[in-house]
Amino acid sequence: MNLKIRKIITGFSLVVMVGMIAGCGSADRVGTVDMNQVMEKAPAAQKIKKDIENKENQKQQELSAAKSQLSPAEYQKKEQQVQQEIQIYATSMQRQFQAQLESQLAGIAKEKKVGIVVYKEAAPQGGIDVTPEVIAKLQ
Repeated sequence: MNLKIRKIITGFSLVVMVGMIAGCGSADRVGTVDMNQVMEKAPAAQKIKKDIENKENQKQQELSAAKSQLSPAEYQKKEQQVQQEIQIYATSMQRQFQAQLESQLAGIAKEKKVGIVVYKEAAPQGGIDVTPEVIAKLQ
């Protein structure tokens, strides 16, 4: 399930932007960010992953405890409800992270005077790597 959470967070983060316009007159400078590193090393990303895992574990324990008291049909319904609650929680946490990420990227782009920030995978060579700054600011 850890991989599923990572995929959800990474996928949601990738929706953040392919590029972000940061200022006029600097359109020729490109910044790059390695989202895999950000997701692995940024404290904010780690906290979100941990919070989602904790919520999932808590809900699974509640579900396991209720299993003996429920009919198979009721259990299945409860299981679907738990999965939906976990998904809603994960989406909410991901949106918070996305907002924080966008804000930090905009600030870093302005600071570094780059016109656009793209994912490292989208810029095979060149560009100013802003990954360390993003990781540092996502506390």
